[in-house]
This record gives sequence, C-alpha cells and structure tokens, in this order.
Amino acid sequence: MYTQAVGASGYETGTLRDAKWVAARYELSVQTDNLSFAHHRIVAALPIDERTAILAAASREGWTCADLRRERRHASAKAIERYVSLKAHKDEARRAARVCETAVGEALGPTTQTYTGKSASHASEALISKDDCYRFRRMAAHRDLWWPRLAERGLSRNEVLTMIAEVSEAKAAQKLAGRTARVVLADCMDMIDRIQPIDLLIADPPYFTDGDFTPHISACLKRVKITGQAYVFASAEPREVAAFIAADTGNMILTQMLVWNYNNTGQRQPNERYTSNYQVIFYYRGQAAPKINKPTDGKEQYACQTINAPDGRKGDRWHKWQKPTDLLNRLVRNSSAEGDFVFDPFCGSGTTILSAAALGRDALGCDTSQAAIDICFERGCVDGDSR
Repeated sequence: MYTQAVGASGYETGTLRDAKWVAARYELSVQTDNLSFAHHRIVAALPIDERTAILAAASREGWTCADLRRERRHASAKAIERYVSLKAHKDEARRAARVCETAVGEALGPTTQTYTGKSASHASEALISKDDCYRFRRMAAHRDLWWPRLAERGLSRNEVLTMIAEVSEAKAAQKLAGRTARVVLADCMDMIDRIQPIDLLIADPPYFTDGDFTPHISACLKRVKITGQAYVFASAEPREVAAFIAADTGNMILTQMLVWNYNNTGQRQPNERYTSNYQVIFYYRGQAAPKINKPTDGKEQYACQTINAPDGRKGDRWHKWQKPTDLLNRLVRNSSAEGDFVFDPFCGSGTTILSAAALGRDALGCDTSQAAIDICFERGCVDGDSR
C-alpha cells in the first residue's frame, strides 16, 4: 500500500505513516478547515477535549504553528501541574523529578565546569537553561546532604536548594568568624559541671507534654557567670509558665518575659480557646551583667518579636520545634560579645550554636537524640568531644 502511495505522491514512507496517524486522530467533524495539517499534527497527541479546545482557539485567534507549539507546551505543563497537585501523586512526582535532575547534574559534571563542550551542547539540545544546569550540578554535588530526606517525603527543588544554601552559608560564616559550632551527644545534666562557666545560655527544652525539665534549666542557670545572661523558651501553657517562674535560678534574676510571635502556625481553630501562635522567652540577667548591646535601631529589642517559624515547605526547617535563625541571631547579638561562650543544653538541629559560631562566639550544644546530632553534623557542626 505504502509503495503505491510513495510512487503516486512523492513523499517518503515515514511521512505517509505520520499523515495516516494524524488523520486517524481526527473525525471529520473536529477538523478545522482554516488550519493547516501542521497545526493538526502539533496537537494530535493531546486528549480529544484539550485538542478540540486548543484548535478552536488557534482558529479564532489566527495562531501560527509557532504560536500553537507554545500553547501546546503550556497545556502539557498544566496537565503536569494537575497531576502533581493530586496529593496521592505529589511525593511520587517530586521524588521522580529530583532523581532526574540529580542525574542530569551528575552528567553535566562539577559546578566549576564551564558551559562549553559536550555537556553544554547536550544541555542546550535538552532545552535546559544555564541556571538550571548550575542548579542540577549543585544538587548532585551536595547529594549526601538532602538525598536521605527524599525517602521521607517528596522534596521540591526549592526545598533542596534552600537546604544546600543554608548549610553552605553556615559553613562560610563560621569560617569567616573563625569559629565552629560544637555538639555533643549527651544529657546536659551529665556535662553541665564539666563545661566552662557560661556567658550566654539559650535553652529550648521540650514542652511539658514530654516531661518537666525545670531542674535541667535550674542547673544550667547556676552555671552562668555573674556577668552572663540567659534566654529560656517555653510554651504559653499556664502550667508550664508557672513552673518556670517558680524554678530555682540561683544568682540569675528573671528580668522579663519576652514573646516570640509567629503568624504561620497553620493550626485548626479550637472551639474552647484561642489559637496559640506565640511562645514565652524567659530573660535572665546575672547580677553584674553588662547593658544590652543594642546593635540595631531598636526593633531587635522589642519585647515581642514577630518572626515566622521555619517552614518545611520552603526547605528551611530541620526540626519540628526549630526556632528561626533571625530570632536567635538577635538574642546572640544583644547579649554576648565575640569570643563569649554560648551554651545550648537542648540543641536539637543546632540552629542556636550555628548562629552563635557564625557571629564569632564559642558555641557548644548537646542533645540526647542521635537523630538530632546527625542533623547538626549535616548542617556544619563538629563533634564537641573531639576538642
């Protein structure tokens, strides 16, 4: 059949096969007379409803084939977005996308490689922008940092890149400051008498739903210098607040109760109480503590600090109770000087000690969770027992 058709028409067999396939995709009733065969070929693979709608728009708007190709790509992107938006497929789609992007990054080579030669030409053929080439290479180079988390849930590209950037910036800041955040797998009660006197204590103990940790805080406060200061985070629950107010603080003076307010709580509205979107920060001063440093225009000294909590959807949350870096930076700057010893007895993912080290302080933290310590190492902390 094709032999006769080739002889009669002068077209190649492949061209005729393609024409047959396109023709089979259209009933006569849906063919658009004022559009060319090429127009029909471009959208032939789309589902019938999308194909009919896009051809009607092309006929109405007078689109060229180039216009139609552009709209065809948009239609495909929208279909992918709809697929990914389905919760059942979201993790699956994100994991697949990160695997593909990392494979491309490994094929392109190190991030130091210039955009020339075989890798660049292949990227161009695949319609990958130079920016994406760099991103994919960066993802591949730092694969050990984020890849294990991909098994827990599908990560967006932005989440991965934010994690990489945060760790890189923390390491760069520590290097510039000449300090490194140190962390130890231990209970603070077992090591509090062995550490040097504390210049600044920043503690974020577990909520009372996990136990009463006021004895731990009391022991740590008694290790703070007479010239030192301390901040202790607590939930806004009355029972917890009352317990910390009544705790033995040694020579430290409970000077003020500060408030950390966050407006991205995402909680359901309760029926018999108000939504809790703040935590209390107990501020203590030693009897000979110096004045607050006042490093900025005064906003960092407000008793109520409004900074949103780290958001896992943006890739900047490593621990469910993690505090924002901006808030901890303010506390460290306000109440310590370069070279001072900063201690965090419940360091979690290490945000406090990373902040302190980046600001030139001697920073040490401890935690009883191996998983938390592992995260600290991932973020740039070193083993405090090795010093």
